[in-house]
Amino acid sequence: MLALTLAAAVAGCTAAEQEESPLPSTPAPATAVATPTPTADGSATWEYRDSRWSDAIASVPYEMPEGNEFPAQAPQTGFAMSTSWGEDVAYSWWGCVILLSAWDSVDADDVKHADALLSQLNAAKAERPEQFSEWEAPAPVPWDDPVRRDAGESGLCAAWFAREGAAVG
Repeated sequence: MLALTLAAAVAGCTAAEQEESPLPSTPAPATAVATPTPTADGSATWEYRDSRWSDAIASVPYEMPEGNEFPAQAPQTGFAMSTSWGEDVAYSWWGCVILLSAWDSVDADDVKHADALLSQLNAAKAERPEQFSEWEAPAPVPWDDPVRRDAGESGLCAAWFAREGAAVG
C-alpha cells in the first residue's frame, strides 16, 4: 500500500484515484545481453566476472608455487582490497597463494622456503606496486609469532580462501 501511495503521489493523483483505475498488467519485455557488463552500482554479474577471469589470470606474470593454480572460474567473493573483478583479483589470488604457501612451509619446518616465497611476493610488490597498493609490506615476517598468522594479509587471505573453499598446496 505504501508503494501504491508513493507511486500515486509521484503521478499527481490520490491513492483512491489510483485504486479506482489500476494500470493494465503487461509483461516486461525480454531483453538479451550479448556481452556481460558490470551492474550500475559497480558490482558485476557472475558472467561478467568469469568473462574477465582468463585474461586476468594471463596478466599475472608470476608462477604459482608447485601444486597450486588459479581457480577455473572467478572467485565468488572479492578479496578485501580488490576494486574490480579483473587483474587486481588475480594478483591478490596469486599473492595469497604465495603467502599461505609460505605459512605452510613454516608448518613443515622449512623457514628457508617460506622466506624465499616471501621474497617473491616482495619482489612482485616492488615491480608492480599498483597491483599491491593496499597490501602492507609483509617482509620480514616473524614466522614464530602466531598473531602475525591471523593478522594483515595472512588473515585476510586465509578468510578469503575459506569462503571460496580453496586450498593451498
